[in-house]
Amino acid sequence: MQPLADALPELPKLMTSCRAQASRKSKVPVKKKPEPTDFSQMKPAQKRKLLEDETSKFTEVLSNTAFKVNPFEAIGKHFRKRLKQEEEENPN
Repeated sequence: MQPLADALPELPKLMTSCRAQASRKSKVPVKKKPEPTDFSQMKPAQKRKLLEDETSKFTEVLSNTAFKVNPFEAIGKHFRKRLKQEEEENPN
């Protein structure tokens, strides 16, 4: 029986190897499937979240004082700022 006990690894060695495996597993990033951008392909929960986000953005825009004063100017500023951001990200 003693040769068998000597052949088996001890508990602290097993614990350290388990921790090493667990840490390696946690470092591997999980690849998620990209969310669909087409509304007809979205799941109901995704549709609801998108609609909630859009509703909150719309409410925020309506409460903006610059938008209340001159909506066309506020939208124009937003578009110019957005185009500038896109040009900086993709300088082709």
